[in-house]
Amino acid sequence: MQSFTLAIFALVAVLALALPGARASAHGSGHHVQRDTNAARFARGMPPLPPTRRSTAKRTSTTQASVPTTGRIQLRDIETSVTIGYLQNSVAGPTGINLGLDVLHVWDLQVQFDVVQKSLFCLGSLFEGPGYYLGAAVSTEIWQLGQVLSVDLAAVDINVETFEANLWSLDLTTGRLSGLWENVDLTTIDIHIMYDKVQNVVSFCPDANAYKAVHENVVEVEWFLVN
Repeated sequence: MQSFTLAIFALVAVLALALPGARASAHGSGHHVQRDTNAARFARGMPPLPPTRRSTAKRTSTTQASVPTTGRIQLRDIETSVTIGYLQNSVAGPTGINLGLDVLHVWDLQVQFDVVQKSLFCLGSLFEGPGYYLGAAVSTEIWQLGQVLSVDLAAVDINVETFEANLWSLDLTTGRLSGLWENVDLTTIDIHIMYDKVQNVVSFCPDANAYKAVHENVVEVEWFLVN
């Protein structure tokens, strides 16, 4: 009988050591509970603890604004950022601006930006000559700051040497189109885009301040490719 009692006592002691809840109650609620380990469980012939799921912080990804490579050319006043209008599609060519009276944008010129050629191809143009690109006639003068010269925007053939169309770069974040003019001596200079509010004509020049000093009713504008 005494041996049976001792066996029962030993079994209870073993169970108390094996069960975390029993150990916690044995030590009392006010004491630190030692966490069971896989090594201790293996020594007692028990299976390992289930894996603990660790919380991982989610990465927040930022995506750039979607900028089209096909669309309309929006003209904004460079000083005020106010939209003046859109490059127009007419039988006379893309020389002027649709001032917003065409709310359906039927007369806005559609273009496609060519990354390789750095050019703007005219889509569905009303003027003659399919395959035309936005550019200008090559200037025989060397463009440099301080000059007042300018060339009018025109639809040109990219394969004809007397025209220049490989001018443009597109900012994929803002949609802004910037131009770089190449002189006949292969030097380059930034293009400033000017708009005559009276004549409704768009032109390019090497120095906006010099150009505005001798021309009235002109403002410098920026081009943006928009849907």
